[in-house]
Amino acid sequence: MVGEGFTEWHNVVRGAPRFVGHYQPRIPSALGFYDLDNPGVMERQVAMAQQAGLAGFAFYYYHFGSRRLLEKPLERFLADPSLDTGFFLIWANETWSRRWDGSASEILLEQTYPPDMPEILAEDLVRHFRDPRYRRIDGRPLLAIYRTSMIPDAAHWLDQLRAAFALLGENPLIYMAQTFEDEDPRAFGCDGALEFPPHKISRTLRLNMPERGFGNNPLLKVWDYDAIVDRALNLPEPPYPIIRSCFPSWDNDSRRQGAASVVHGSTPEKFRRWLQALVEAAEDDAGRPPIVCINAWNEWGEGAYLEPDRRFGHAYLNVVQRVLHAEKKGVRRQIVLIGHDAFPAGSQTLLLNLGRTLKQDFAVDVLFLLLRAGPGYDGLLRAYRDVAETQVVHGDAALLAATLVRRGFTDAIVNSAASAPILGALAAVGIKAIQLIHELPEMFASLDAAPAMVANGNRVRRFVASTPAMTGMLEGAGIPPDRIMVRSQGQYRRVERLDATAARAEIGLAPGPCVVAALGYADHRKGADLFVATAEAARNAGEAMIFVWQGDWDGRTQAMLEARIADLSASGHLILLPNRVEIEALMGAADVFLLPSREDPLPSAAIEAWSCGLPVAAIAATGGISDLIGADAQLGILAATGDPAALLDAVRAARALGRSEERALWAAEQFDWPIYVRDLLRELYTPPVVDVAIIGHNHGRFAESRIGSIARQTLSPRAVTYFDIASTDGGDVGIAEVAERLGVRMVEAAANDGRLFVTWAEIAATSDAKYLHIAEGDDWVAPTMIERCVEALEQAPGAAYAFVAVEWIDVNDRIIADHSDYPAGVIGANIAGGGEIAADRLLASDFVVKNPILTISSVLWRREVLLDLIRTNGDALEKLGFAFDWLLYLRAAAAGRSAVFVPDLLCRHRQHAESFASREDIGWHIAEIRTVHDLQSAHWAADRRAEYLASLG
Repeated sequence: MVGEGFTEWHNVVRGAPRFVGHYQPRIPSALGFYDLDNPGVMERQVAMAQQAGLAGFAFYYYHFGSRRLLEKPLERFLADPSLDTGFFLIWANETWSRRWDGSASEILLEQTYPPDMPEILAEDLVRHFRDPRYRRIDGRPLLAIYRTSMIPDAAHWLDQLRAAFALLGENPLIYMAQTFEDEDPRAFGCDGALEFPPHKISRTLRLNMPERGFGNNPLLKVWDYDAIVDRALNLPEPPYPIIRSCFPSWDNDSRRQGAASVVHGSTPEKFRRWLQALVEAAEDDAGRPPIVCINAWNEWGEGAYLEPDRRFGHAYLNVVQRVLHAEKKGVRRQIVLIGHDAFPAGSQTLLLNLGRTLKQDFAVDVLFLLLRAGPGYDGLLRAYRDVAETQVVHGDAALLAATLVRRGFTDAIVNSAASAPILGALAAVGIKAIQLIHELPEMFASLDAAPAMVANGNRVRRFVASTPAMTGMLEGAGIPPDRIMVRSQGQYRRVERLDATAARAEIGLAPGPCVVAALGYADHRKGADLFVATAEAARNAGEAMIFVWQGDWDGRTQAMLEARIADLSASGHLILLPNRVEIEALMGAADVFLLPSREDPLPSAAIEAWSCGLPVAAIAATGGISDLIGADAQLGILAATGDPAALLDAVRAARALGRSEERALWAAEQFDWPIYVRDLLRELYTPPVVDVAIIGHNHGRFAESRIGSIARQTLSPRAVTYFDIASTDGGDVGIAEVAERLGVRMVEAAANDGRLFVTWAEIAATSDAKYLHIAEGDDWVAPTMIERCVEALEQAPGAAYAFVAVEWIDVNDRIIADHSDYPAGVIGANIAGGGEIAADRLLASDFVVKNPILTISSVLWRREVLLDLIRTNGDALEKLGFAFDWLLYLRAAAAGRSAVFVPDLLCRHRQHAESFASREDIGWHIAEIRTVHDLQSAHWAADRRAEYLASLG
């Protein structure tokens, strides 16, 4: 307040355009002309900021030496811990004049610095510092000062202030705001600088005065927003710590009518360019303060605000959400992947590939935690570090786990029983885990892992056994049966098929002899000696066989077999290939894969052999591979024992089976790696079941973006299916490749004569999921779209569907229109903040006039409701083409079902020549709309409907 009854809003409405295109006045929308004395206002502001991903607010703190002013909002914030957002203070130590109103000479309240000011100020500020929400950097509270140069003998005065803070047990970081001519904080003894644009940037930037002004006030100054951003992004890095800042817009005409400083030409997309660059720079530079500031939240008198207004609505807040929310740390899932060591063997390699896939294809931030990685156990350590941050437990595991929790890691995948000792440390700090079991009974017993598993079982979401035989072992150890899940691991390495002749030539083999292959680390447990003995038996029997083992050898095992290996190698019956990632030549050259392991749960080598169509020979009752062969004789042959003669007989019989494409197809389905990873995520998070169906026609060029946006959902769908409807552009090949890589089932469907609702009915009827997301094949959704909609629907059990705000993009992914305010424009301004919308409210709005939901891709349905609506409205739906979804929304409301609006921009709808929305036949559009009007009676809206149809031509 400045004078009785006066508020800043009195100035805001006085703004007026001073030139063509000048945006004034600026009128608030969602929050209106609010009063901060109203307790509900700050609650809405905090909620709005948090939805955008903002970490908190910088409050101006006014202390004039003799008194404080404008303290009520800050005190109200301090008194209400439910306003759970961070904050820090900027001491606005500036004399109040009428400068803000264009009259700088009239002093309203002078800023003074009495002798006891440092002690008074420190005592009051410490009260704020000790609020747990106060922002600290490396444990020190952050305090900014707006006009440091105005403090008499500032460096000495700040020394006194620091001494006063020290007596109270605090050592704040004091940053100087870069305002007016103040740029270097070192001149005043400050710890760093806080940018305060347009200060500093505009001072030396050339004006961009308009050609067509509505007056001739010589004090009007206009800069170009693009030029401001370009200058800001090209500033040199200073030799002191700095917090970078940006602003969405700037225009103080409402305060200085006609004599304003205006930064003209801001748009949400231009603001995004500036903000995103600052955020990326802060994330990439570990030495930079981990804060980016935006000037401002609600400086309406200066035209610097993020709060929604009548022109842009939530657009600037949605930009913040896109930069900070989608694909950023803190929104992406964070999972600790825990392994016992980095030895280059099967389970360790599986963990490595699990981390790689989670990070690249599922947008999960991962951290590897290894229980040891010393000499002899560090073969994969470099590979782990190439994928993600990798830490090794060197001391107190509980302390390390607590550190991970502070960093936001609350979920873990513990790989193999050998890593079970970490479960106690995880449980102690509340980290939820799933435990993967790869060991068979003999190895499991030797690890003595059962006590740790049983003791911490209540914090383990699921024990995942790779073979059915392991369930009895786990139950016998004391694990409750309902906590055990059997899930074969996926095949993480895709093996390309090579022609046999070319593959043999690469290894140095001639066509003809039967090649018996083995792969992996050669030691006693893996049966390396049995492999050698079988090769000897084949040689002695005069068999035309060559045995080839690719991989590293255990030194002791190789030394024991050295002479026999040399003898077989000399006679041409044995070849040892070095360990390497590429296995295509080995698998292409082979006729039979021999797994001579004495005990092996489910080795990837045999799975990879099956994926190439090879038959596998193995020893009975040795693990998961022998169990699978025992259940299906087409997969291979079992030797009753590890006797060389028995193994040779098994090899002979397997050779007779030959390669099989059916076997390769079975392996591809049984050991689908992306689906395995998705299943682990579902077990870790146990969300409601969601299925996704993507429907496309000639959308092959968008497959990577479209399918990838679903694969990266923070709430993983149970199943994703891509329905390619009679495409003719040849893009189905690309779709199939992306679908296979990301674990998506592809269905090539026949043309449906425009009756898309029939496809919807089939999708809804064949799913048993709670929720269903049906999407267009050329759109895109943000990683949190499904999760946000599920959360909304779980809180609104009467709602039929949830929908999100939409923006339009072109074929090159450029944003061409922000339609985040469109639903509120149709249904009513009071839905702009989101939430459940009652059925009667929907039917009493312009929802019956035009469809506020711009794409099906923005919707998540309650599946049973959708299926019932389709079945009960089939005759009506038959009459519609593209607009059938609108009728479904209306019929849901007519059935008493509410809807939920999530107001964040979480969906992008692509506009191009082939899309429905871009069809030039406006008559077809009008006919569809008129049909919906006829099918959904609303006599009260007859005039509104006629007006809308007339507006379309």
